[in-house]
Amino acid sequence: FGSSTFIMISVKADDAYSLSTLTKIKNISEAIKKLPEVAEVLDPLNATIFKYLFGALVIKKSLPRGEIPQSLDKIETFKKEMLSEPILKNVVVSDNGESLAIYIRLKDDHNSEFLWKKLIEIVEPYQGPEKFYMSGRPIIESWVKEYLKKDSIRLAVPILILVIIVLFINFKSARGIFLPISIMLGSIIWTLGLMGIFNKTITMVGVMLPTLILVISSSYSIHFLNQYFKDIHYDSNKKRSIEKSINNIGKTIFLAALTTMAGFAALTINKIKPMRELGIFVLIGVFFSMILSLTFLPGLLTVLKKPKGMLQASREGSRTNIFFGHLGEIIIKRWIIILVLALAISVWSCLGIAKISVDTSWERWFKKNSEILTAQKFIKSNYGGISTFNVTFEIDE
Repeated sequence: FGSSTFIMISVKADDAYSLSTLTKIKNISEAIKKLPEVAEVLDPLNATIFKYLFGALVIKKSLPRGEIPQSLDKIETFKKEMLSEPILKNVVVSDNGESLAIYIRLKDDHNSEFLWKKLIEIVEPYQGPEKFYMSGRPIIESWVKEYLKKDSIRLAVPILILVIIVLFINFKSARGIFLPISIMLGSIIWTLGLMGIFNKTITMVGVMLPTLILVISSSYSIHFLNQYFKDIHYDSNKKRSIEKSINNIGKTIFLAALTTMAGFAALTINKIKPMRELGIFVLIGVFFSMILSLTFLPGLLTVLKKPKGMLQASREGSRTNIFFGHLGEIIIKRWIIILVLALAISVWSCLGIAKISVDTSWERWFKKNSEILTAQKFIKSNYGGISTFNVTFEIDE
């Protein structure tokens, strides 16, 4: 049957059947037909019409010679004929007669992103006063890829800034900021590099990968640094303090990483491939972070000079330690209230879990005023949408 992937280009105009609009549709269709990715182009000017006349089925083209009607009378006749054909309604002709469309059938699903850009180059010069809208799965996928590229940076940069702020508040030193950041970036670079080596792509789900690794990997290096600053405060020998830190906190970091890796490993049994890949590569990223925190970080500390004073995070009398000391006293005194409150919240949360609904609508991925949703709303209101499904009949001979 060939490919069942379609792209729809619809036109909004004050008079969709005007000579100028029909000419634009013809020019756009002719240009699209020349694209190697396109198998077939259907528009109001080359549509097939079925007529039942005098007991016989007559098949003809909407414009037999492909010539656009020039006079108002001929254009009006053409319009009436288009609107009288049920098979063309909501396909290349809107039900209300106010819009026309071009249907494009692709040869395959590959290179949809490049095709989208080619279609924009073809359609853009004809914008105004008519407005052309594009929709279809390849168009939606291309928009998703475009947003993924932008959101990857938009997500990572603010989180990185917040992490730097937290590290500064915690350690108040340059090494307390740059050492954890180097571990985080190293883990992300190694993981993304591995994805590239195995020719893996970043999907709608996978866009969270750098952010997850960034957040998770920060904790291991922070734990180690905090322990190191404590140990070196009581033992001025730098190498001995690093060894003590590995002994004191190494097992904790290893077990924390192991449980996190086990959690993401559970995603590998998911039936959805992007979810499986997310689990695998976050697992690998966490492993890299653990290795770097227990090997690369101590190695860097060996090279760097010993900190002059005890850093903020490790001071016994720091505000943070005082706060948590008071918090511990409150918890010990009010432990019954805390346990009852936690149990009540757990029961209430379990009731809420039953009300969770699964929503896979792609329309919720975009902002309400985005170009793709604007196009989708226009096509829905004029053509009923572009989603298709196929039914195949197999008949025994």
